[in-house]
Amino acid sequence: MPRLSSAKCRTGCLLQSSNIMTMICTQLRILCLAVLCVVASIFPAARASVLADTWVHTTVLVTNPKGETGSGFLMQRSLAGDASEGKIFLVTNKHVIGKTEQLRNMANTLVLVFNAKEKTGAVKARLLIVPLRNRQLLWKGHLDPNVDVAAIDVTAVLKYHPEIQFKVASYDTLATEQTFKDYDVTAGQDILLIGYPLGCRSARTIFPLIRQGIIASDPQEPITIAEKPGVELPAFYIESFAVPGNSGGPVILRPGLFHLDPKANSIVTGSIPPLLVGIQSMAPTGLEQAKTIAGDKITDLPFVYSPYFAGLAVVFRADTIRQTIEQFFNVFAAASKLDIPDQPQMKMKIHHDSH
Repeated sequence: MPRLSSAKCRTGCLLQSSNIMTMICTQLRILCLAVLCVVASIFPAARASVLADTWVHTTVLVTNPKGETGSGFLMQRSLAGDASEGKIFLVTNKHVIGKTEQLRNMANTLVLVFNAKEKTGAVKARLLIVPLRNRQLLWKGHLDPNVDVAAIDVTAVLKYHPEIQFKVASYDTLATEQTFKDYDVTAGQDILLIGYPLGCRSARTIFPLIRQGIIASDPQEPITIAEKPGVELPAFYIESFAVPGNSGGPVILRPGLFHLDPKANSIVTGSIPPLLVGIQSMAPTGLEQAKTIAGDKITDLPFVYSPYFAGLAVVFRADTIRQTIEQFFNVFAAASKLDIPDQPQMKMKIHHDSH
């Protein structure tokens, strides 16, 4: 009997020690997380400067022939594995070019607003007219008519305007399926939206606004929207106060100092890069679609519910951007370099032009 009591005592002590160790480990994890949060809050300027030095300079204000404004951003696609040269594309939404296919087919130009350095050294906003067709169309929309993504070849235009100041993003900045896994990007992840809501911008320069939101649905699962019942879109919802003007702007994974490692199931330190997770789209509500067809005379329609009334917006995934740009190269794969001008060295994922 004494031996049994002694065994029970030892077992109880071991269990109690195990519980104490578990509590200590839990407290240490909480403490580490708190420290990391404090560190992250101490250096907000460092996180902000990453965007101020990169994506802010790739994003431009876009105006279509109807006078409607939206956003777009510049991406460079290198040629033949040579990162020193390539073609530059303005990526935006189809509906920014024109709300309907007919309007898009009729559009000949877009007006972009860049920052330009004057002879005095001052930097001011400068209008730049970009042709949409020459001998052939200079833009392509995603092959899926339901995917609201378009790309416009602006290589030649930018070549002949050396006063224009801009940066371009490379394919390395596009988030992939592996990216989502590596950084455990799921619903609830913080994202940043860059663009021109309601055309708002800086007064003298043309820098866009940076707004924040969160991913509201699984970013790797397709979604459906009321305007296209039964159609699965390669997109996800975000929660952010969506207003006209942000359409076509880049949606960026918010930079951070730590993230969840799904393999280790623990929080780890390590910078989260400002990768492009998609492009924002403002699909029209049922009421807007009706007005497009019948004009503004429609006044007695019942209230039309839409995700946008809930503060939601649709973001098409980054792979749809790559697919749209690649159409240019699928067509001309057998051709030569097609008079591609010299481009700046791509030493970084996002970089300056030569000016």
